[in-house]
Amino acid sequence: FAKKNCDVVSGVIFQPVSLTGRISFEDLMDIRYTTSDLKDAINKYTNGSVKKFYPIAFTAKFTKLLAWFDDMPPFSMTSHADCGFATIVVINNKDEWEPLENFFDVEGLIRWSNQVWDMVENREIPKPTGLLKGINLSDFGQLVSKIGNFVDDITSLGYRQAIKAYYFAGAARFIRSPQKILTSKTYQAFARLVMAPNLNSAGKFFNDRNLMISSMHFQDAYNFDLDRVCRCLVHYGVIDPDDPSKVREVPFCAMNTLHRPIIERKLAIAG
Repeated sequence: FAKKNCDVVSGVIFQPVSLTGRISFEDLMDIRYTTSDLKDAINKYTNGSVKKFYPIAFTAKFTKLLAWFDDMPPFSMTSHADCGFATIVVINNKDEWEPLENFFDVEGLIRWSNQVWDMVENREIPKPTGLLKGINLSDFGQLVSKIGNFVDDITSLGYRQAIKAYYFAGAARFIRSPQKILTSKTYQAFARLVMAPNLNSAGKFFNDRNLMISSMHFQDAYNFDLDRVCRCLVHYGVIDPDDPSKVREVPFCAMNTLHRPIIERKLAIAG
């Protein structure tokens, strides 16, 4: 459905079932469905096109960088690696599934984004001399003008604009087939993202036949992991039954597995 309607559907988020109540070990093993099972099913459904899945926190610094470019408060999701995954699959001109890795060196791009964000946090001044060595600028056609005039002397530029230019120059290295930029919607959307990196251009990336596939597996009593709870992204705000002037912030999985019945009993209205 998402593939056929990719003009209006930007992604699909799956949620493997979270179990409640008493259950035998045999039944647990029979009905338990994990993110690994989901990954395998997605891989089979797409005929092996989607093989790489990334932890949700994989893009933590990347999203912070995009928000900073947009002069917005930093935003990131830093959940535990076992909490869920995300990836992007491309629906090509033949209406076939195609992995994003065919278009970009995804891990290289994220490493570069992490490096640039670290520079921003430390307020480092980029030194772009030699950054473009090894890149055939003629492959980029009209885009060459965007980086051809990039020089070491950036003191006249605002720091944010300088970092934007520096980021674009470095990100160009991770494009697999730059000669397709003028014909591929995926490349064009990516080019807009790196030339004008912000949350708006990131959102529009999903309007060009690029589909996000993601999952978050909420915990239950049979797979509860305290390390995951300590890095929870989703919290309940509940009135403290012991002090109504306060509000408790309870991690989602801990609320449903441990705290809910206790809190609800204390807050229940008699009669």
